[in-house]
Amino acid sequence: RGQLIRPSAAEAVLTCAVGAAAGAVVGRQLAAFLLTKATHAHVAPGAPLGVAVAAAAVFAFCLVIIVWPALRPAGIATVRIRRGRQAPVAGILAAGFDVGLVVLAALAVRELHAYSAAQAAAGNGIDPVIAVAPAITLAGLAIIPLRLLPLSARVLERLTARGRRFGAAMANWEISRRPVRQSGPVLLVILAVGTGTLALSQYTSWRQSVTDQAAFAAGADVRVSPPQAVSLPGAARLSTLPGVTAAMPVSQFAYTTGSDVVDAIGSRQAAATVLLRHDLAAVPAARLWRMIEPEQVQPAGLAQGAPLAGGLTLPGHPVRLGITASLAPSAGRAAAGLGPAQAQVTVQDASGASYVLQAGSLPADGRSHQLVVQLAPPGGARYPLRLLGLSVIYNLPLYRQVQEQAPAVLTIANVADSPAAAGPIAQQVAPGSVLAGWQTKASSPDAGFIQLYGGGFGKGRGQATSPLMLGAQPSGHALAITLDPGNGPQDSLADLRFLGLTGLTGEVTLTLQNPTEPIAAIATKAFLSDTNLQVGSVVAMPVNGVTVQFRIVASMLEFPSVAGTGALIADQAAIQDDLASQNTLPLPVTQWWLHTATGEAPAGLPRGSSVTVAAQTARSLRSDPLFAAPVQAALPISAAAALLAAFGFCVHVAASSRSRRSQRALLAALGVPATAQARLFCAEELMLSLPAAAVGIGVGVGLAYLLIPSLSLAANSGLPVPSVLVQIPLAWAVALALALTAIPVLAAAVSVLRQPDPAAELRAVEAA
Repeated sequence: RGQLIRPSAAEAVLTCAVGAAAGAVVGRQLAAFLLTKATHAHVAPGAPLGVAVAAAAVFAFCLVIIVWPALRPAGIATVRIRRGRQAPVAGILAAGFDVGLVVLAALAVRELHAYSAAQAAAGNGIDPVIAVAPAITLAGLAIIPLRLLPLSARVLERLTARGRRFGAAMANWEISRRPVRQSGPVLLVILAVGTGTLALSQYTSWRQSVTDQAAFAAGADVRVSPPQAVSLPGAARLSTLPGVTAAMPVSQFAYTTGSDVVDAIGSRQAAATVLLRHDLAAVPAARLWRMIEPEQVQPAGLAQGAPLAGGLTLPGHPVRLGITASLAPSAGRAAAGLGPAQAQVTVQDASGASYVLQAGSLPADGRSHQLVVQLAPPGGARYPLRLLGLSVIYNLPLYRQVQEQAPAVLTIANVADSPAAAGPIAQQVAPGSVLAGWQTKASSPDAGFIQLYGGGFGKGRGQATSPLMLGAQPSGHALAITLDPGNGPQDSLADLRFLGLTGLTGEVTLTLQNPTEPIAAIATKAFLSDTNLQVGSVVAMPVNGVTVQFRIVASMLEFPSVAGTGALIADQAAIQDDLASQNTLPLPVTQWWLHTATGEAPAGLPRGSSVTVAAQTARSLRSDPLFAAPVQAALPISAAAALLAAFGFCVHVAASSRSRRSQRALLAALGVPATAQARLFCAEELMLSLPAAAVGIGVGVGLAYLLIPSLSLAANSGLPVPSVLVQIPLAWAVALALALTAIPVLAAAVSVLRQPDPAAELRAVEAA
């Protein structure tokens, strides 16, 4: 045995040393090259000490494998068993290693799913089971088909025995009589194709995940957060910037409890703007946004039209709005400082965003005046516009200035608009009587403050009183609103400054009716979990100092731009209508989500805006070396595995061709030409490599779905949001499989081109 071990060890040491040294040099340079390409910066080769340790480990491993047969040669009984009828029993006994490897692979996958790579990265170390899980799983899946190879060979032999074609019978006979010898090349092809399919799937899934993460972080192609609220003309300018094809306003505010948020979006623009991945909602995105889209508002009526309950739609593209009104004070109050009153309106554009615009002053002289509202320059608004409310603010007289308690009358004669920036506003939209369906309110926060916290002010006979609405009735084509204007206390304004008041005001508001149903909303899974709610629940929350009710009509997994917390998504216009009906300020639009033709930020955005571009974020993630290098390195590794498999299969073909020289000589002596033998040999190799490549694709696809969701990381070493979707590039996988299938076939064809002399070969065999 010593005489056998010494030459085997010397040959193994020389071979392994040369291979390890060459591999260390090539691997060191290749690693530096790949890192340079991934980081776009020059990276020096690795430290010689680390390379030497890796080379030494590989050298020792390969040396043991080569020398082991000489150290533990098979006994005579074992050889007899392999040659005798007990060979199947020996194969069954040897199958214990296969079963153990499959069980280990199943445990590794379970460990990987239970403790994902992101959780391991967040800890202090790396779980070795997770680190080797892909290799163990690949080996376990690849070795299963080898146990089926002898069975497949016997089935092929029985099938070809029924036929009469010599080529198929010869190829099947060669495979069936040596199935164990064929297992090595088959395993190489399965491993190479499986590794390549897995690497390609991981790379494709990573690129798609980067795009998904960037789209989710931005919410749209471009997300703009202006430093201050954008005006009505400013919103139109944003939507008409070069390259902008859709613009959606977003108002975000905190939920009452926890870290959840509420997003008020423009549901009509969401389908063209929001980058929502298809799997994040149970229904298509277009249908999802329609579920929260409010019904079409009632159009503006004519002179004899029915009263409106909703907003008043302004037809066309008005530049100015004119409201003809009059304020007649009660007798004795004209000199008491009731007027002139200041008027303002609440207008909503087509995107759902609302704006409070000044309408000028209204003298309290009982005569008709036109309140003029400058809406926007020509074409400078997102039409159509809606009038949601009118407010008239006046001064409260002090009690000692009041001579009698006769009511005041505010009359709204008509609403008109004009598409021109100058000239009279004579294009009537609706008479004032149409607004009789709106609700009227009178209030004075100052008077209420004095009554509650005034101490000695406003007590007794000279107390402060709030305005009181007495009625609102149509008067011909006009709407007459009768009210008691109220009054302040008997004290002077100088005394009231002690309470922090600089003046006493009252307000008359004319707004659309309160909604009869809660606002439809979509809740994320995290929001439902945090609030213990479900689809169909009604939730009330304070918004701008008033209570707004929402009904959850659908749910989704995640909403873009909201990561790590729950979100409630509702329509911008519906919320603004509710706030306007309760006479409170509109929600400020904090973000604008833009869809652009190029995917890049347009020129002309407001100065000081915070801009997030999905495409730019994706490019940044792809160029992050810590994030991109591990995934990109898998491609050359799979290419190396494919090359090794092709080389190993070619070696197998050459060895098989050499061992069958006598068979080829016999076939030549029987009259079988070299071309026919080449076709025979190629068919035999094709029958091995083609099924192995198909199995390799299946193994790679199965591994991709098993491992990629748990192996994928975000740039912060956490789980990506949204979760990765496995992408299988079948075209590339099939191309790789066909290439590995064609190489052994070509090698087989080349190996039989040189036909040996049949007579000389047969005489040599007979002499042996």
